[in-house]
Amino acid sequence: MKLLGIAALVAAALTATFYLASWHSLGRGGEGRIAEAFRAQALGMEIAGDRIPVQQRFNDCLITIMALEQREPREKLFVSPVNPADPTQDVCRDLNDGTGPNATAYYHNYLHGQTVLLRYLLPHFEVAGIKAFTKALLTILLLASAAVSLLRLIDGSRREESLVFLVATLAFGRFFGLEWFGEMLGNGPSDLIVIGFLAILSVRAGAMGAREWIVGAAIFGALTMMFELLTGGLPLGGAMVLGLGWFALRKAERSPHLVALGLVAFGLGAAIPALTKVVLVASLFGTGDLFQMGIEALNRVGSELPPGWTELTVTSQLLLNLESLTPGTWVTAAGTLCLALGLGAVSLARHRDPECLLLAASATLIFLWFALFRQHTALHASFMVRILVWPIAAGFALVALAALRANRVQPV
Repeated sequence: MKLLGIAALVAAALTATFYLASWHSLGRGGEGRIAEAFRAQALGMEIAGDRIPVQQRFNDCLITIMALEQREPREKLFVSPVNPADPTQDVCRDLNDGTGPNATAYYHNYLHGQTVLLRYLLPHFEVAGIKAFTKALLTILLLASAAVSLLRLIDGSRREESLVFLVATLAFGRFFGLEWFGEMLGNGPSDLIVIGFLAILSVRAGAMGAREWIVGAAIFGALTMMFELLTGGLPLGGAMVLGLGWFALRKAERSPHLVALGLVAFGLGAAIPALTKVVLVASLFGTGDLFQMGIEALNRVGSELPPGWTELTVTSQLLLNLESLTPGTWVTAAGTLCLALGLGAVSLARHRDPECLLLAASATLIFLWFALFRQHTALHASFMVRILVWPIAAGFALVALAALRANRVQPV
């Protein structure tokens, strides 16, 4: 409990820092970047030859327009940005030509870390440059993570840990759809949180103490919530904590209990900024806005399917959008997922060590999320499907562990 208390304090401090940064992000300008962004096709709903899901192009424009719209009082804007665009029309068009009702519509559902970040970046960098840098940074983190794991495998140190982190790194590099989503203003920052956490664990593989693990998981949870737009960051982050915790900890401190405590810390870290947002909305906007915020949140994650939809609809939407994992090749994503699940199950049947069971449980967490939030999964399958990267990573990690242990058996 003491470690969770420390984790909660760290998450609270991080939350206070976030809102302080939000307060000071206002009034920085950046409007002059918009026309150039449309000319360079860094923004826009319809771009020739573009295969990026329309929802992500929409989110880019929405985040940009909320970052720039600052006519309301600072004491409210630092909590919730305003969307002045017409919700029934093309938000990119409204951003480009300045049309729309210019209504005061505070956007309460998220913490809007992307909006805060863009307020700092937009006055100094072109939108295309921000996107290119985000994608490049993701690549550097993945390469660094792979390099650390490979070097350890070469010198024979921490072989199991290094092999698992290498498999996870390669899975994210190929099956996370970074070709499409890595440069998006909505997905890019949240992807950096995920890949950054993976890179840190790769460096610290087999060396983390209990305090470092619990506090690190809480920080990961808080940052995930700050940049979460219901695109899968929470279930993916939780699954990574559950699946990778064993391999991050020092051998002397490894236990399923401590790994599970890390998952609790992750949830606690995510809950503190979310609850802070609720308190601030109630205090500054009133209980009416808070009630409406709750209704909208429930509608987004509600389990009731639209009329005429069935469980098969949810599954079919996920299957149809598997190309988001490997842009340009649906068969590769589908085939790899089947291999990972099938061979992972075979490996688990032969080796039921705690770390193997934790990996299997972490993959199950993803499918449980799909089952619980069926409506959101089906309506937003084009990007929710990306979290299937974790069952791929966990499945192949199980295979790698089984192969490593089989090679240790000496013939009679």
